[in-house]
Amino acid sequence: MAHFEVHTQLNAAELEELEAFAREPGRTVDEVHQWLLERGFTMARSSAGRWMTGFRKQIQAERFGRSAELAAAIKGAVAAGDFANVADAAVMQITQAIFEQAANLDAEGKVKSSDLLNMATALKAAVGGKRQILDLAAAKFDAEATKLAAAGTRRAITEADIAAVRKAVFGS
Repeated sequence: MAHFEVHTQLNAAELEELEAFAREPGRTVDEVHQWLLERGFTMARSSAGRWMTGFRKQIQAERFGRSAELAAAIKGAVAAGDFANVADAAVMQITQAIFEQAANLDAEGKVKSSDLLNMATALKAAVGGKRQILDLAAAKFDAEATKLAAAGTRRAITEADIAAVRKAVFGS
């Protein structure tokens, strides 16, 4: 983050406290400026505003960073043919978004029972979607295994058989 007047006047502990305050949903530049003045820091509202703009960009970058990490994990799981991990990653991301939204609404005192019901429904759908992905993969695996067994004579399943079924199911 760029260097602002706030960084000149506040020590690390004070800056951490300010950042926690500023992270609260709906926080305004005026509130941040007032927070600084109440603690004896003297700076213009515009200085607080420039810091707040930079801080919001930092928060946004953090969120995009987490999304990029998730995308990389999903891409790696798809490349490896590990669709269970793709489903896990998607459910984790949806769960995180639901919990963040619930925390934001709670912090603002705006939690309604309908919001909680909608969030619970979204979470249930995400978990159910994961189950469907796993069920589809298992069904395809079973179908390919049955096809291989019907084509050959009765024998023990080998590593090559498993690899062939995996390739047919997952494409790698």
